[in-house]
Amino acid sequence: GTVPPPLTPPPRSSGLLLDRGPAGMPSGDKVAIVTGGNRGIGYAICEGLWEAGGFHTVLACRKVSDGEAAREEICKGKGGGKITVMQL
Repeated sequence: GTVPPPLTPPPRSSGLLLDRGPAGMPSGDKVAIVTGGNRGIGYAICEGLWEAGGFHTVLACRKVSDGEAAREEICKGKGGGKITVMQL
């Protein structure tokens, strides 16, 4: 038989976009999990998702207090959706 080509890993990213809710159930919202969302590129991604609206963003970071501060700052801008802070 023929051997299938090797699998290639997906491109590296600081965010993962999902279209499923808890336990794999379909969700009405688009869910974005962003690691390092409290600063740098991760923060910019969270900000962009907020500005785009309609996303449930999970802002994942090491220190919840830093994530909460980032969430408060992002939510001051124009946009909408939901931001949940999660500790990594």
